[in-house]
Formats: sequence, C-alpha cells, structure tokens
Amino acid sequence: GGKGVSTAGGTWLMLVPAPVFLITVGLWALLVLGTRYVSLAVLIAFGVGTLWMLGLVGARLIDPLYSIYVLCVSSMVYVRHSENIRALLNGCERRLGERAKA
Repeated sequence: GGKGVSTAGGTWLMLVPAPVFLITVGLWALLVLGTRYVSLAVLIAFGVGTLWMLGLVGARLIDPLYSIYVLCVSSMVYVRHSENIRALLNGCERRLGERAKA
C-alpha cells in the first residue's frame, strides 16, 4: 500500500463531478470483488475516470484546466504502480487476501 491512491481519490471526490467519482469507485469495487486484484482495479478505475473527464473537457462541459489535473494525478498513480503493472503482466501480482511469500 501507500501509493497515494487514497489521496488521489480524495482530491477526485472534491473536484470531479459526483457521477464520475461514484461510478469509478463502483467500478473499482466491482473489479476488486471480481478479480481480487486491488492494483488492477485502481488502474482501470483511474483510466476510465481520466478518459471520462477528458471527454467532459472535450465536450466543453467542464473547465479545460481539469484536463491538466486529471492527467497529472492519473500519471502519478500509474507511475507509482509500475511494479504492480509488471507483476500483473508476469502473473505474480498478489490478490486481496493472499499472504506475501517469505
């Protein structure tokens, strides 16, 4: 843990439209329940939320400055999860509830 996702999610809660936040959190929960990969759920939820926000900016429904914000936050989340991404690709990422190998 400790990759800043809670802080990033908290800023999303305050800055993005409620439907974007609620649906991305719901998507995250469904993915965790379905796969038990927390990191995969985080990456997909932030990716979907980022694309959604960029779509809202493109449709001129929200201020274009939000695109800078969402791209920066999502980039930080993906950079911080680079080890998890490698582990997912190599098939050795731990699932929720699994013990670490000694």
